[in-house]
Amino acid sequence: MIIGELLLTGKFNAQRTVALVGSSVKKPRYFKTVIGSEIATMVYDNGVDKDGNDRIISEMCCPESK
Repeated sequence: MIIGELLLTGKFNAQRTVALVGSSVKKPRYFKTVIGSEIATMVYDNGVDKDGNDRIISEMCCPESK
């Protein structure tokens, strides 16, 4: 999908949508961000305790390609 857009338009779309969800998240929601953005800012500024027993899972590959 990303490669197809690049080939069709000649422009690389670095925008991504990130979901912040889970039982320890006080305000679950989606964020629009770009590749390379700092995830910690989104997570810890939105109600997740820094000392909690949480995991941040990041998928490097696009889910459409699986």
